[in-house]
Amino acid sequence: MKSSKSLMLIKEARRYAKNREQGKENLKVAIIGSFSIQYFTMVFRYLLFKENIIVDIYEGEYNSIAMDVLNKKSGLYLFKPDIVIVLPYFTDIKQFPDLLD
Repeated sequence: MKSSKSLMLIKEARRYAKNREQGKENLKVAIIGSFSIQYFTMVFRYLLFKENIIVDIYEGEYNSIAMDVLNKKSGLYLFKPDIVIVLPYFTDIKQFPDLLD
């Protein structure tokens, strides 16, 4: 059941992406991750649109967190986002904080 809802949401997000007007973005959000983030980005943009929040999104390349963050001339820095969402794979996290610390 959850799978069919996710698939429906992705299809609706695709339809939205094809039909959205260009040039009306105002909030700049960067999304970088250690894995393929295209579907996350598409659904994220759609959900914000449903809340009347129009965004311009920088989507990092596959497994490029370090490249985007450490290179001051990267697309991430050139984009100058208001918000950065970092989606690491769990193996990228080298040390977890102690619980209840």
